[in-house]
Amino acid sequence: MNSVPIALNKAAMRKYEDLEVPCDDILAAYVWVDGTGINLRSKDRTFDFVPKTNKDLPIWYFDGSNTAQASSDNSDTFIFPEVIYHDPFRRGSHILVLADTYQHNYQPTTTNYRKGCVVLTEKADVEEPWFGFNQEFFLTTTDSRPLGWPPGGFPAPPGPYYCAIGANKIVARDLMEAFYRNYHNHGIICGLSTLALAEDVKINEWDEPDTKKSSILHGTNSDKTWCSTVIGKGIGITLQQTGDTSRCCLYAGIHLNGINPGTTPSQWNFQVGPSPGIRAADDLWMARYILARLAEEYGTVATFEPQPIEDWPGNGTFVYFSSKDMREEDGILVIERAIDKLARRHGAHINEYDANNGADNARRLTGKNGMPNMRDFTAGVANRSCSVRIPRQVSEDKRGYLEDRRPAANADPYRVISILLRTCIFDE
Repeated sequence: MNSVPIALNKAAMRKYEDLEVPCDDILAAYVWVDGTGINLRSKDRTFDFVPKTNKDLPIWYFDGSNTAQASSDNSDTFIFPEVIYHDPFRRGSHILVLADTYQHNYQPTTTNYRKGCVVLTEKADVEEPWFGFNQEFFLTTTDSRPLGWPPGGFPAPPGPYYCAIGANKIVARDLMEAFYRNYHNHGIICGLSTLALAEDVKINEWDEPDTKKSSILHGTNSDKTWCSTVIGKGIGITLQQTGDTSRCCLYAGIHLNGINPGTTPSQWNFQVGPSPGIRAADDLWMARYILARLAEEYGTVATFEPQPIEDWPGNGTFVYFSSKDMREEDGILVIERAIDKLARRHGAHINEYDANNGADNARRLTGKNGMPNMRDFTAGVANRSCSVRIPRQVSEDKRGYLEDRRPAANADPYRVISILLRTCIFDE
């Protein structure tokens, strides 16, 4: 069910944008996954301090009876702050807080898959698992019509749109540029106006993690003080300063790898990671939130529906996975063994790879539009019609990572990471 879109005069907001918030106050938006397992909710509150870690923030609660996470007679549902991100909408010192949800008895809600994923990633830490995600989605009108599609009809078949240019092929590039830049133009915590960056803070694909550097790019659950000291070579950070945050070279915290137009008009992709442990999953959820908020400002909808238009290419959340042994010399042998394990547990993975326990992928993985059939497990080098792809470069280098193309666009990345670890690392 859709609400009726109301066109407000957004210019009216401009006269309030320069209102100064008291220096000691920050606004925090707590963001969580609701009872659908795909939709995100958020609510805001004011703090009179700048948090250094998630542990500085209080546990909060919301009305779970309105999010399909509690009954109306016992509706208070807890949200535990887990990861802090800079807020690209309010900027300044304001923050976005990724949170997970707990019932009245402090047990995880049915859609809180993060808690179990944390346990598994910590258990698997010795294997140094890394993950990345390629998120596909459509931009639509509020009545679910893909943007740029002719009224009452269909565009030309897929082919000319992928990574294309031109107004006759591409829809909403300005929105996607805003989405991309929201990660790369702003510092993590408000007021990072004093920053010396003597060397790039960059993690190359599947390189070994430098924990001293990566810890300043992402809020963590560790006891390290977040961005409060000199971390890594030549990086000096001063907190709680005022000034032009556009001068900051420290990114907002999400490791966004890239964006590109998809195979049909109004379809886009963005890539998160690769990152160690649970970080890519955290980043993907927050990226989905920021994308939905931006689309809202543009009067459109970002949909992660796996098969929005029948007989057209659908939307997936392809996952890239490697372990330490896969990235080392002759790691291709470890990759091939992992693929054998994935083949044996194909059905178990399908149940975890969309928000409705396989029902969504039944509409998407039909063997058409360049996608595999859900009934069969297949694998191949550079073959995007397979369940699992070994990239060409990985095949030539004899080491690297694999790409599992089965997860749907509405898959929970915590569920995806968890089942991959259980199958490929713990041999369940």
